[in-house]
Amino acid sequence: MMELDLNKLGKKIKIMRIMLDLTQRELSEKADIAEKYLSQIENGNVNCSITMMYNLANALNVSLDYLFEGQLNCTSMGEYSDPVSQAIMTNLGTLSENQKVYINETINLIKKHGISAETEN
Repeated sequence: MMELDLNKLGKKIKIMRIMLDLTQRELSEKADIAEKYLSQIENGNVNCSITMMYNLANALNVSLDYLFEGQLNCTSMGEYSDPVSQAIMTNLGTLSENQKVYINETINLIKKHGISAETEN
């Protein structure tokens, strides 16, 4: 029987929260849990109930299997029919969590500053 690695799970939740640009307070409100308890979860200090994990997964817009196993469920991310989005999603699956955070920060900067792939003439 495989044991649940609470440190790994907590780190994943923290990374997802950061990728969504949420504070612990914001995520705890969305998941209807105490902010201090969320901090303990992120630090791998507590084993929470399946109901709590379900609330966290919903607040993070991921499936429970993603939190536990790390595989994104396409239906939770939406179906991507265009080739560029499919390629991006495929490439994301090969990256480490830290690399995904970096990519997400880059995307947020592009959106914030309205950077376009088109160059000015």
